[in-house]
Amino acid sequence: MHRHISLTENVRIKFDFNFTPVKGDDGEIRLKCKKGHFDYTYEFGDRVTFKANNIFVGKQDVSELVVGFLNQNWKLAVNLVGKPFMNAIMAVVQDFEYKFFTNVPAKYFVSDDLEKYIHDE
Repeated sequence: MHRHISLTENVRIKFDFNFTPVKGDDGEIRLKCKKGHFDYTYEFGDRVTFKANNIFVGKQDVSELVVGFLNQNWKLAVNLVGKPFMNAIMAVVQDFEYKFFTNVPAKYFVSDDLEKYIHDE
């Protein structure tokens, strides 16, 4: 069974993470992220619109009923599921951030000279 649920409209996310420039064995400067430390805040825009299909209770498709309820009560829905939803998204973002900064030399995304900020690994 395939379910598709999406959340659309304005979502503003601000996240802060700690990193230190380090020089690797290859001589490249990378940003070493402090894993596990990741603060974020978020806010939803003026209105959140939910879309979903293929939501079944038994053999009955209740997608339209569920979507109608969520869209009429979007503030309640966001208050109930917003934090767990965003926690799941931020876990993916943090994992990507760690892998990206650990593997891609800083010269590809930072134009400033980071040499003076280097710390030994």
